[in-house]
Amino acid sequence: MLTLSDRENETHIEVSLGGALTLREVGDAWQHIEPLWQKQKILIMNLAGVTDLDTMGFQILLYLKIRAKGEGRKIHFVKHSTPVLAALDLFGAVAEFGDKIHLTSADRTRFGFRYGVKVH
Repeated sequence: MLTLSDRENETHIEVSLGGALTLREVGDAWQHIEPLWQKQKILIMNLAGVTDLDTMGFQILLYLKIRAKGEGRKIHFVKHSTPVLAALDLFGAVAEFGDKIHLTSADRTRFGFRYGVKVH
């Protein structure tokens, strides 16, 4: 089950996700996010509580990034959980998303994020 909550100020809206972001929850996630999107503020998606992420969950995150870029909007993903990091590593999408990622020492060991790195 996915839970979503949001906080809003004059310039941005922070949306916190908790639980699984998978095929079953993507529709509910979009129903929560879409009205916030219409407010034309910067969106900050806090992914710390995401416990599971499948390809549909990954696709909605990618869709939000692509749509924001196409509309000249800003969206930031922050506090990436381990399942989110695993998907970013699996799909080689860290650069595509362009967000800063803070890794724990365990995550540094687990994920290589080595694609695109030139070895001399």
